[in-house]
Amino acid sequence: MTLDWQGNTRITIGGTTKTPQGNPPALHLFQSNLYIVYIGENGDSLYYSWLSPGNLAGDWQGNIKISTENGAPKSTTAPALCVVSGLLHMVYSGEAGESLWWSWFDGTKWYGNIELFNPMRWPKPVPMAECALSVELEGDTLHLVYVDGGDLYYSSCNVGNPANASLWQATDWTSPALVMAAPNQVDTGDRLNFSTPSLAALSSKFSGAASFALAAQCNQNIYFAIGTPPSWQLSPVTSPEPGETPVLTAGPTMVAWDNVFYIVYLGFSGKDLWYCMLGANGDFQSNWQIIASSTPQGQNTPAAAVFDEQLCIAYTGHGTYSDNLYFAYSDNLPRLTVQITGHLHPL
Repeated sequence: MTLDWQGNTRITIGGTTKTPQGNPPALHLFQSNLYIVYIGENGDSLYYSWLSPGNLAGDWQGNIKISTENGAPKSTTAPALCVVSGLLHMVYSGEAGESLWWSWFDGTKWYGNIELFNPMRWPKPVPMAECALSVELEGDTLHLVYVDGGDLYYSSCNVGNPANASLWQATDWTSPALVMAAPNQVDTGDRLNFSTPSLAALSSKFSGAASFALAAQCNQNIYFAIGTPPSWQLSPVTSPEPGETPVLTAGPTMVAWDNVFYIVYLGFSGKDLWYCMLGANGDFQSNWQIIASSTPQGQNTPAAAVFDEQLCIAYTGHGTYSDNLYFAYSDNLPRLTVQITGHLHPL
């Protein structure tokens, strides 16, 4: 089903909310609001804002610099966001892009800003790498996928007791395991690199087990697989129709909704935003350019989330608008019949 899009409006809070060129945002539903986290105008500090329900075309609130007792989180790439145990968790590539960091938010106060993993023992992500974060729908364990040297790695952390929120440590995360080594290019044999992974959880009532869909960019292709962590065998997303296979320059960002995976990405043009749809088993369904009253254009990986039962996207503008954040949303997602996203909706 083709989605109808609205918006392509600049995100403003008093007309001042911006993001530096080249730094994409992240979106997630938390405490009934849609939260966006982004790089501030100074170029390294993380800020957050939020949109209230029933207000898709309205004003955002916040534009607040994130700060913890351990200092202010800093990054040059979009963080990964996930809600578990009543807290919004955030994992992000640090200011120098040489390690991953972890913070969490209770709706009022941020905690953490602690470095993950022991760099002497465990793989560190490639500089400027983006990561993916998700949680089992029926569980309380965070699941993390990130890139190291072009390969995909997995780690997890049980955060089932929010009473200990101020006491969590980096050592609570499991030792990273290799998910999949980057493949070689078929025609030349040159080694390729994975980048920008994205995770979406499936309900065990639907999948029969606690499993996740994983998507990532490799060369100009979207690679995709469904599996139980850390067992994913990704393969390129292809269409049986000539010219319909997704070709991307940045992304993907994935959202699961009603047996369908919506994958949003920056297309081959390097400015137009597209989405493709995969069925519950990863079978290709369709591929469409996102067109609203004015056509959204970006410059890097867009963010995506379901909010008010609509597929919402946020993205850094293109060209002369490259220091602004923009927002668009669909207005015709089908009514949810099988719960496979991390949010609660009536069936």
